[in-house]
This record gives sequence, C-alpha cells and structure tokens, in this order.
Amino acid sequence: MLAQTKQFGMYVGALLTPPCAAAQRVRGSMEFDCHPPLFLKLNLKGLPNDEMLFLYILWGGSARENIERKEPLSEEGGQWCKTPNQCEPLKYTVEFTKFNLDKKASGTYTVEFKDGRKQSGAFSVVRKKQPKPFLCE
Repeated sequence: MLAQTKQFGMYVGALLTPPCAAAQRVRGSMEFDCHPPLFLKLNLKGLPNDEMLFLYILWGGSARENIERKEPLSEEGGQWCKTPNQCEPLKYTVEFTKFNLDKKASGTYTVEFKDGRKQSGAFSVVRKKQPKPFLCE
C-alpha cells in the first residue's frame, strides 16, 4: 500500500521523448536545489531515447522520515516535460531501498501519465559535491 501525503511535494520531469513502459535501471546524481523552498533533486539518466527524469523532493521532516522508514513517497503533482516549456502532469511514487544523504541512494520509481502509460524502474544515484552547509539564498 502506498503512503499518500500532502506534507511535502515532489515534481517529476523527463526531457526529449515520452518514456516507454519497460522497467529499467537508471543512474544519476542527487543534490540539494533551491526552487525555493529546499528540494532534494534526483537527476536520473539512461532512459530510452536519451530521456532524463528529474525528481524534486520537498526536503523537510516528513520526507526525511518516510525515507528513513523506507516508506514510498507518492504524489499526484508531478510533471513530464518534453521540453522545459512543454510539460504533462503525472502521478509518481519513489521508494528508497538504500539512502545515505552524504554519499549515495538507490530505490525504485513509478510514473503514471494521464493517458494511463506507466514507466517503472530502479535507480542508483550518487551525491554531487555541494557547499556545506547548503543554503538557499
């Protein structure tokens, strides 16, 4: 059963062409990003047709607690972007199986588009070097 919460948000986007339904492992990086507010951004590469998937997790108490408990993060407000200005809303779920904020993380993701298409897969990310402490200005 997936945990639904509105205490944090996550936005998902992919560039270039629509994702296919096949499950796959993708690699990438994670970093803090200021929209504002502060987000943990996962940059996933290696999707078909050179697509990219960006997951923005609103960084706060609820998100961190769910990650530490290895509970899924699920939301309705994601986006798939064919270009930066052409986006399609979607539902998504991310579940971390391993998570070390300073080094690396891995888990699974599922995105569901309005037309019913789905893409699922596994991911592995490494932490990008950033100043400590990371501050949003």
